[in-house]
Amino acid sequence: MFVLDRIEEETAVIEWNGQTIMLPSALLPLGAKEGDLLEIFLKIDHEGTRRRRERIEEKAKRLWE
Repeated sequence: MFVLDRIEEETAVIEWNGQTIMLPSALLPLGAKEGDLLEIFLKIDHEGTRRRRERIEEKAKRLWE
């Protein structure tokens, strides 16, 4: 369970399993306040990752031309 511990200026301090996670407060849902429980989901963007790797490989290739 993720708990919004506090908001410090532009940083959200979140507690999770005894650890502290700091995120930009702009990522919080509207109306989030101290003590709220947060659901956080992470998902890999496979297509975006593939495109990013292709761009990096293309730039690296041009360096050696």
